[in-house]
Amino acid sequence: MTLVNDFLNDLTRRGYSRNTIRSYGYALKNLDCDIENATTADIMQALSQDWKTSTAAARQAAIKSFFGWLQDTERIKHNPTDGIGNIRLPDSLPRPIPETDLEKIFLKVKTYPLIPRTYFFLLRDIGCRATEGISLDVEDISWEKGQESIRIKGKGNRERIVPFDWTMDCAQHLKRLCNQQKTGPLFVSQRKERASYFWAYYWWDKTMTACDMDYTIHQLRHTAITNWVNSGINLMAVRRLAGHRLLQTTERYTQISTDDLRKELQKTQ
Repeated sequence: MTLVNDFLNDLTRRGYSRNTIRSYGYALKNLDCDIENATTADIMQALSQDWKTSTAAARQAAIKSFFGWLQDTERIKHNPTDGIGNIRLPDSLPRPIPETDLEKIFLKVKTYPLIPRTYFFLLRDIGCRATEGISLDVEDISWEKGQESIRIKGKGNRERIVPFDWTMDCAQHLKRLCNQQKTGPLFVSQRKERASYFWAYYWWDKTMTACDMDYTIHQLRHTAITNWVNSGINLMAVRRLAGHRLLQTTERYTQISTDDLRKELQKTQ
């Protein structure tokens, strides 16, 4: 399993979270085939066990990532997973972070340097995706009085304009960071290069460890969109703010929980 260990060590070096590395290691530990000479049939056999759909999808993702890495690092010439399609999981409901936990998370975030601090406040306040935040340039922020907004480059090269105002916590941080960076990438690493996906997850994993929690960074987006819906913003407006292509995606945030139903019933008593 030397190659698997090399792969996991490389993930660590590149800043993957401990949970991801642990799950990849678990998925790969029973890969019973000659890795350097594996065929597509070998991989299909490894995936043919009676897994739950979610487990099978996670195992397949780990195996495909592993063999992709083997090919990229020239340990193998042919990737046997190239012809294997992805397992599609049913859409799950959004999972916003509970308010009490969110407060604890941002007490920690407030202790960070300006760049990661601004990044997480931005994700929480305007609901952008992690990669959308990373791709922002200073020039994407408009500071025209009364027209403050952010131009976000979303999925499928679709752009959207998201307004913000000075009541949002992110505004002051954002102004300071724009003044500091002057031009070019808004979020940069210590090497002064545009921050990467792994940079974001390094800081998020650091936060989760400090808070003893296990939320995903994407749940900041779920939290923002859920708050918009619960505050009564029109669904079409929420769709535009979130950058959803389909209204049905936005409508998932209107699902009423059992606790919400109980609260509504209590109002009639």
